[in-house]
Amino acid sequence: MWESLGFRDSPYNTNPLKARAEDVELLVGRHTEATEFCTTLDTAKEGIFILSGVPGVGKTSFFNVQQYLLENRLAPFGPKLLAARNLCPVQPSDDIRTIAIRTLDSLYRSVTAYCDENNHQHPKETKKIGKWLNGTATGVDLGLTIGGFGGNFGRTVTLPPITDATFESVGDAICALSSEVKNYLHFDCAVIALDNVENLDDNKLKDMLISFRDTLFSTPHIWWVVIGQ
Repeated sequence: MWESLGFRDSPYNTNPLKARAEDVELLVGRHTEATEFCTTLDTAKEGIFILSGVPGVGKTSFFNVQQYLLENRLAPFGPKLLAARNLCPVQPSDDIRTIAIRTLDSLYRSVTAYCDENNHQHPKETKKIGKWLNGTATGVDLGLTIGGFGGNFGRTVTLPPITDATFESVGDAICALSSEVKNYLHFDCAVIALDNVENLDDNKLKDMLISFRDTLFSTPHIWWVVIGQ
């Protein structure tokens, strides 16, 4: 019925907008917030951005539209950013290690989806990480760059089986992916988004942020967007 009236979908659809062209025009207002978001991400190639607000205010829709504009160079300023195709939902029953692996899987899916959309081959380290995440490869050797991406010096790390993954091994895998985002796909940075962090109680949220701060949050060329109340 809605198509016959000129609507693409029901105007009462409450699902968040997605990071796609047809949804950009549906975001109304938020110009001040968009300027703040792009300004913050333009100050560095990595960091943490907190996106907060009451339920239903449109946090996810706002974020998805902004990251689409940045990836496609349609924002007035800001980094060339690989958008997060999937946000990492946080559930009350999650342990911190599960959340960490989920963030890695999210970045892996963003890289492979972008390659598929643009007819690129999947980068070498990305392929290895995909097999590791699927449990089809153990003892995976990854090449990491030391002293900045694009340098001539590096080191090799060996990932344990995914069932034995530590924060350090997940961090190494994220670092390998971010290196290929920079060097192979030629983005300034990529986004990993943690959604609905209010699902964790205060102590568990504090423990997660401390654990991530000492490992994952320091990954070069990754912007972490934390979404919640």
